[in-house]
Amino acid sequence: MKEIVVNHFKNLFSESTVEGQSMGTLSDQFHDLTIDNIKGLAANYMTKEVYNVLKDMGSLKAPGPDSFQALFFQRY
Repeated sequence: MKEIVVNHFKNLFSESTVEGQSMGTLSDQFHDLTIDNIKGLAANYMTKEVYNVLKDMGSLKAPGPDSFQALFFQRY
């Protein structure tokens, strides 16, 4: 089962070729951001928004790049 899942995502997120010609990459499958999307991403965030998201996170979910689980931030 593990091999089936791994192969599925390898195929899904890799470039495939037919007789040396590229069939496209992931960037071909996604649309460009609209001006509204860009403005939303660039908007300032509010402390209350961060607090609410952090409070609602699963305490022991997989850690991020800094290896701290949400429990650390929720408690301190």
